Amino acid sequence: MLYLIVFMHYPRDGLLAQQGCQRGYKKIKRNRQSDGEKMDRDVKLLLLGAGESGKSTIVKQLKIIHDNGFSPEERICFKLIVYSNMLQSMIAIIRAMGELRINFSDDDRMAS
Repeated sequence: MLYLIVFMHYPRDGLLAQQGCQRGYKKIKRNRQSDGEKMDRDVKLLLLGAGESGKSTIVKQLKIIHDNGFSPEERICFKLIVYSNMLQSMIAIIRAMGELRINFSDDDRMAS
């Protein structure tokens, strides 16, 4: 947070202006102290890793555990992503089965 203190020169009532500046300074100082206390409680984490290594997954799990989960809007977005990933994976498996000449109706792979 950035604070800007502006001192103005008032030829008349200089004492009142000075008192006003002092009150403003004290208020800003109190705000900075409370902001500092809040920042002291914040934990900053830098996640490094290659693409697709799970960085976003870690952040999402932390949000679920510590931040009351996701909003309905976020859930809708993730739902679309999950469906898209499922479709892409199924298409990749079906194509690979064709290239590897694996029959879809193999009795040995049937669930019991």
